[in-house]
Amino acid sequence: MIYIQYLFIFNILAQNYARSLTDVETLNIDSLSKELTIAVIFQPDCHACKNQMSELNCLKDKYKIILFGAFATEKKLRQEYRKLRTNLPAFYANNEVLKKIKVTQNLTPQIINLTEQPTIVSLGFESCENLKAQLIKN
Repeated sequence: MIYIQYLFIFNILAQNYARSLTDVETLNIDSLSKELTIAVIFQPDCHACKNQMSELNCLKDKYKIILFGAFATEKKLRQEYRKLRTNLPAFYANNEVLKKIKVTQNLTPQIINLTEQPTIVSLGFESCENLKAQLIKN
């Protein structure tokens, strides 16, 4: 009985937390809606993801930006994160985390506004100016 309760609690936590790709930190997904937060979904071998990183700089003053690696193993995502050459925090997005932040397509980069209700801002590479315009609409 204790084992079943442990699995139940662990499953609930797994749905609400993402593990860091850079250290032992975890991220409570539910806490993100309380501040202006942008999620950027990336995956290995995504040339557009690398280009998107430099375009995110214009949003750093107004938004908290968090990277989520998806659609690969944690090991591959850690390697890809190093290639991105950014100091933005990065977390592993398993299927439960992807559902929680409303990722429905296997396309990257994918930018999602997590403030209040998760809303897709862009699918694929977007310039800084286009991102700002899309965020104003949301």
